[in-house]
Amino acid sequence: MLTQSGAFMSASAERLPLRAKITYDHIMLDIVILVLYVALSASNTRLAMHDTISLPLRKKLFVKYGESHFINKMLECERCTSFWTTMPATALVLTGYTFFTPLTWWMSLILFLPVNKAVSYLGFLLLRRE
Repeated sequence: MLTQSGAFMSASAERLPLRAKITYDHIMLDIVILVLYVALSASNTRLAMHDTISLPLRKKLFVKYGESHFINKMLECERCTSFWTTMPATALVLTGYTFFTPLTWWMSLILFLPVNKAVSYLGFLLLRRE
């Protein structure tokens, strides 16, 4: 979409002004999303590594690829598994923020890995406390 000055503007920037008023409700919603996001990261990691529902898949991967393969080594490392299982959730959360806030798509791409790493590490720490 073009602005009056002829510059391109993303659809999300068109909906909200850059200096949108941030209220207490917005901050609390972000905190709730972060807490749920970290809990999702921890539960996905536990599902992939320790739960009995994924045991047949882990056994098949071990038999098919062997002990020294990348996939089997990753499933033995909680930090690695947490990082990779958090990626789809990171993509969904940043996509949601791109649509409903002034965050643009290129900012989402820049933030993808740092956000994923931070949340996966928090999920890893939460998993270690259980």
